[in-house]
Amino acid sequence: MAQPISQTWRDNLGKSARQVVRVEAYTKAGQIIWSTDPAGSDPLEVTAASVNVDMTRGIRSTGEIEMHTDDDASIDKLVPSTVTAPLSPLAGTQFQLYAGFEWPGDVTELVPVGRLYCHDSDVDETAAGITVALSLQDLSGRLDVADITDPITIARGTNYVTAVQFLIDPVLPDLTYVADYCSHTT
Repeated sequence: MAQPISQTWRDNLGKSARQVVRVEAYTKAGQIIWSTDPAGSDPLEVTAASVNVDMTRGIRSTGEIEMHTDDDASIDKLVPSTVTAPLSPLAGTQFQLYAGFEWPGDVTELVPVGRLYCHDSDVDETAAGITVALSLQDLSGRLDVADITDPITIARGTNYVTAVQFLIDPVLPDLTYVADYCSHTT
């Protein structure tokens, strides 16, 4: 998906710039937990990040984030010790990824790359510290694994938006819907 870029971005294309990646972690309620933004109060150090978007797949966006630390305080923050810990796949933590450049004059410009959820986490402990690797998926991944085994009946005359919400709510009960008016019904 194309993202708007500024005139500064256009003017500096092909020139020297430092690539910048930012990762922000959010709770289900949308409150920021951590960010790689060094100006943040509790910066998160990400050693690698990637996003793959393919509109032909069932799960359209996937990604990976790797974090490493040897600091005891950060280890407690990174290791998912309970199912509700922020980096547990069951916590519902959302990761917003951005990519961009730092232009001459300390101007940083970022564009959003995707908002993904933790699908799987792997913790590796060595003498050098702790490495946490997260596998991420977009919302379609969460819906894809929903195990709907019983028939679902949507009453005749139900508004399309209401019908879609009815199908999604059991899988993503905390989802906030933003929908334009729809006059079509089932």
